[in-house]
Amino acid sequence: MSTDVQKLWGAFSILGDHFSRLGGAARYRNMPESDIPLYIGCQLAASISPAFDRSQYISPAFLESAKPVLAEVNATIAEIQQPPDTFATLLAEFVSYAEQKVKGSDRAESWCRFVEWAGAHTPNNSLQGRRP
Repeated sequence: MSTDVQKLWGAFSILGDHFSRLGGAARYRNMPESDIPLYIGCQLAASISPAFDRSQYISPAFLESAKPVLAEVNATIAEIQQPPDTFATLLAEFVSYAEQKVKGSDRAESWCRFVEWAGAHTPNNSLQGRRP
């Protein structure tokens, strides 16, 4: 596993652990499971496209609930230093993995919109046509 992939999964684990501690006490009401990979994906997307607007996907409730660990998550992702095309490949792989893990009602509408955006911005539109 490459160092950058390890950093990506490290950031994902930080968020996942935060929201699973103490029986999920940090989760906000009706928090979909897809909000965790959505945050990571949006951070990668911003590295690919400076015009990417995270606020169109990430809810204020998520940001508030994740606040205690966001600095650590963001610092971990910031250590990934790749050209935009490599970030796009990493994003495609990450979204494909998350799509396998996040099922049914755990898949928020914002996640579905993000998967569409990612599909249009990844190599050969590799995620294009994916449906929840």
